[in-house]
Amino acid sequence: MIAIVGEIFMRDNPFCSGHLIERLEALGAETIIAPFGEWLHYSSYRYWRDSVWKGDLKGFLKSKVQQVYQHYVAKQLTGKVGQYLTARKELEIDEILNLCSPYIHRDYDGDPPIALGSAAGLVEMNISGVANILPFTCMPGIIICAVSNDFKKDHHNIPWLNYAYDGQEDSSNETRLQAFMHQAKEYSIANGFDSTVNWFSH
Repeated sequence: MIAIVGEIFMRDNPFCSGHLIERLEALGAETIIAPFGEWLHYSSYRYWRDSVWKGDLKGFLKSKVQQVYQHYVAKQLTGKVGQYLTARKELEIDEILNLCSPYIHRDYDGDPPIALGSAAGLVEMNISGVANILPFTCMPGIIICAVSNDFKKDHHNIPWLNYAYDGQEDSSNETRLQAFMHQAKEYSIANGFDSTVNWFSH
């Protein structure tokens, strides 16, 4: 089971990630990717936080209404398709931002807090590896890369792949993916993970 984290657009757009998810699945992975709604909840959280910092009462009230409405809509939508989905624990934004704290401050705006917090939460649910997608030379993505070794050490050396993609195909990419999947399979076996565990899968 491989968690896909990183730049929000790339992880949801197969072309922009070099079809990374399909390539991992062809090598035997089952991939999970955080829903796009996670970014919407995060944006509303930032709106609330910034309103508090500015002392903007109107913004504070609007952000709270927005957050409540988003959770209501998400619950309604999930309820309509619940019978078609396998269950897993959903990570709330507050939980994600707490889990990212050993690696980056929760008030850093952008992908790093979400990627690192989500990865930390998913490690506790017995994933076997993390693939971090980033645009080539992207500063927030490079920050995630910079702390990924610390993350691995803190989580029993879980396999971690930093995958910077610039639209050009590199013959070494397939070799890197094969090596990563070999590590993930070995990690899964060593930890006795059940490959039939239920998740929302990509």
